[in-house]
Amino acid sequence: MKKVLLSGFIGVVTAGAAFAGLGDVVASFASPYRAPIALAHANNATQMWLFCNQNTSGWRIFLVHHTSGSVYSSFVSYCGEYTRGLTYEDPGYLWVGNFNNRRVYRCRAASGSVLYSWAANHGTSGLALKARGDGGVNQDGILVNAVATTTWRHRTSNGSIISSFTYSPALYGDLAWDWRNNLVWGGDANVNYVYGCTTGGAVAASFRSPAVNPQGMCYYGQYLWVGTNSSPYYVYQVHCPNTVGVAPASLGRVKALFK
Repeated sequence: MKKVLLSGFIGVVTAGAAFAGLGDVVASFASPYRAPIALAHANNATQMWLFCNQNTSGWRIFLVHHTSGSVYSSFVSYCGEYTRGLTYEDPGYLWVGNFNNRRVYRCRAASGSVLYSWAANHGTSGLALKARGDGGVNQDGILVNAVATTTWRHRTSNGSIISSFTYSPALYGDLAWDWRNNLVWGGDANVNYVYGCTTGGAVAASFRSPAVNPQGMCYYGQYLWVGTNSSPYYVYQVHCPNTVGVAPASLGRVKALFK
């Protein structure tokens, strides 16, 4: 397992996090398979889902421990190799995007069985439930990324469009909704940065990705998880404080210890 320590880290992540800046890595783990391009965090402090875009994985969605990566269970994604975007809705649902048929599916988080779906009528490269709390609590629609420059907010009941916004730079993959800062987070694989954008499309914060090709994204408890679609295929937990009024973290302040 790969462990990442901050400079000044005293022995436990919770103590170190108090001094961490935006984008500082506090933990990381190896993905069960290659290409962890879609992430979702449960409404608890230990579990998350990730989709690995590799045929040897069987196009599976894995339920894992959010700091160690230990696998609890898995199931085949209904959308198979076309899965793009995961997000969790309390009390037990996963939303899954399909970039091939441009549909969004509401599934049972325990099994992946489909409850219903609707047509997005645009690209579906990433998803984030626009919730008012961690773990998809009190949702107010679902944000669907449409390949790079536009995000739509849909009603979860029938997919009707509530609003949309455009932004620059481009966000190519999955999304995370940061309800504390009211920001949409996503990665630009062209420059290997992660950006936090307002729902008006303005960039409010950014930091350099812990590794190249950031595509998977989810948020929980003042942290972002970033899945990178390049070898060695890790998922990184990074600090995302409840204010964006901080300078982007310098990776020079992050010391990595490999075991």
